[in-house]
Amino acid sequence: ALYQAILKDVVGVLHEKTDSNVMFMQDNARPHSGAIEMLTRRGVNCLASWPSLSPDLNPMEQFWDILSRRVKAQNPWGVEELAQAIKEESAKIPSETIEKLVNSFNSRCQKVISSKGAAIKP
Repeated sequence: ALYQAILKDVVGVLHEKTDSNVMFMQDNARPHSGAIEMLTRRGVNCLASWPSLSPDLNPMEQFWDILSRRVKAQNPWGVEELAQAIKEESAKIPSETIEKLVNSFNSRCQKVISSKGAAIKP
């Protein structure tokens, strides 16, 4: 429940900063399974059948990496501080950064195709 609450806030901020035609991908990981319904209710376009373990392709994974580093720099203590740090830091990430991640999707797909499915450097 806490994960979904945090996801709701973070993805809400992301959704507000991006084009309404953006589609969020979910990699079918067990912790994420309940998120699709909640995000869909919020009007977020979701691709629920994305292949598992595909972080090279998913712009959201790249976003989580940026957000994680920013939150860790705050060194939050406890759930409340962590939730607050996630909200604050996600709001500070420039929309240009998010656009760049989304716009790099095609080139990452081409790299994965060229590497025959092997991991790539984003």
